[in-house]
Formats: sequence, structure tokens, C-alpha cells
Amino acid sequence: MKKIFLMAVLTPAVWVISGGIFKMLNLWAQEPGHKAYVASVIEKRYAGDGSLGITLYRLHAVRSDGSQVDVFRHELPDGEMVMGRKIFDVASKRELRVEPATGSVIRVPMSQEELDRLLARDENCGAEPDAERKRIMGYEAVRFQHHSDLPDGQVVRNEQWRAPALGCLALRETASLGLPLGPTAQNVHEVVSVLEAEPPASLFEVSSSYADRVPSEVDRLFRKLFPGHGIFADGGARDDEIYHKKKNGDYAR
Repeated sequence: MKKIFLMAVLTPAVWVISGGIFKMLNLWAQEPGHKAYVASVIEKRYAGDGSLGITLYRLHAVRSDGSQVDVFRHELPDGEMVMGRKIFDVASKRELRVEPATGSVIRVPMSQEELDRLLARDENCGAEPDAERKRIMGYEAVRFQHHSDLPDGQVVRNEQWRAPALGCLALRETASLGLPLGPTAQNVHEVVSVLEAEPPASLFEVSSSYADRVPSEVDRLFRKLFPGHGIFADGGARDDEIYHKKKNGDYAR
């Protein structure tokens, strides 16, 4: 049976940022000159019976120019730990996915609409005008809710507590999927530390030894290195389609 490459369970100590006070869905970010920070995020995935499946850890960092990066610790099939990254770079107007296992980087341009959304500032963070507010980790957070009905009868529900002072970073988030009266699988995200400082430049840098590749090339190389394992469920076909549309400037989210 072929397996899709997933991030592994790690120890919390790897990602909690010391010196911080005590966010991966939307591109709510900051206008230039606003607060820069690095946040540690824990994600727990629960099955429909309530049992904990896996726990994931990542960093979410924002620079004062509005650029963002998410850093994920990956366990490769051979047990080696590597760091994958997804970068939104304002200066180059590009989105980059860095895949260390294959020494690859996938670079695609951001449209002006995507760039505007990345840099937009909304004091209500997309929530209803009368949405509930409360303080979390010393920050005022506004409650954002969304749900959608799927053709198979299942319902997707999402609740986020977004902090306007941090560019609408979701300090807490719960996403669920299931039948209205049946068991639901849940993903729970929680920010466990925030360090208000300019993030290290190295988080946004890509080694010159990395090769530019399209998604399907990255997936083929990964499967060659680790037979029976892949990065994309479809071999990268859908991501290739998005990649080429973005390159041609005719892709809209």
C-alpha cells in the first residue's frame, strides 16, 4: 500500500520559544511597519471516536514587511528529521515551498490580489461585526466562525480566535468534519508562545544548492528516494495545474 508523507509526532520542547509571552489557514497578515513575531503552534488531530491521532508542531513567523513563513518538522520514512517551509515573500512577490528531502524549491508568483490579501489589515479579522471577543495570552481575540455542507452530507465547521494585534493570527482554532448527528474528526490548533521580534533572516532564505522544480518532479524524486511513499496523493497533478496557471497569471483563489 502506498503511503502519503505526513509530519511526525515530535516533542513540544522543540518548538516552544523561550522568552516569549505567553497560527495555517488564511493569509491574514500585517501592513509594512507593523508587528513582527515568531509563534509556536501545536496541532492535535483527533479521530471520530475522540482518540488522539498525531500531534504536529510548527513555527509561524511574520516580518515587519508582511512576509510570512511556516516551518514544519518532518520525519522522513527513514527516520531522519528535516524542516520543510512555506514562504510568502513580499519583496519578490513569490510563494515558495521548500522541500529539504529532495533539495527542491517550488517557486510561484503571487498575484496582486494575493499580495493585497497578505498585507491587508482588518481590525475585525473577517468576523461578524458583533462577534464575541476575549483575551488570550494577553491579546484581544475575536471569534471567527465558518461552516459548509459537503455533497455527501458531512459538515465542515471551523472556529478561530484571531488576534488583530498579531495580524489576525489564529491563537486557537478548531476544525471538524463529520455528519451532523454522528462522530466528527477534529483538528485543534493552539499557539503556545509568541515572541515579538523580527524573525531570523535564515527562515526566509533558500540554499543556492536547492533546485527549482515543479510539484510533480518533487514528488517523483521523493518516491525514488523512498519507494512506497509520496508527498502528494495524486503525484502532484493538481499542484502542477495550479503552478502553471500561476506562472501564466491566470489563477485566482
